[in-house]
Amino acid sequence: MPIENPPSVEIREEDILYRRLSPNHINKATQEVVSNAYKLNGEPDREISVDLAKLTTPAKSLACVKDRPGFRIGALLVKDVQGVGLIVQYAPLPDNTAHCVIKGNTTKQTCKLLAEKTKLI
Repeated sequence: MPIENPPSVEIREEDILYRRLSPNHINKATQEVVSNAYKLNGEPDREISVDLAKLTTPAKSLACVKDRPGFRIGALLVKDVQGVGLIVQYAPLPDNTAHCVIKGNTTKQTCKLLAEKTKLI
């Protein structure tokens, strides 16, 4: 449940976003992020959950999935998200003040482009 009336946080194009990645979001052979990382039930995820790196750490971002082994963190730039026509919106949660959502993802091509821009940490 999002926080009502969240504080204002400026999101700049040079900011980094962290995406939690399950093992099936990573190509085992190449260690590259695959487009499934930005899909939900095989379709483009219209509200992609990410964390704003300047408000957290990779370890804190992984803490919410600590009971699910094999998860990793991918990083991408806000400008790369905006470059494919998507919006990054600050959406803090009571247990995660760094939480943001990427909105506007409607095509599998966009999922592929986001995956190509995501680098494993």
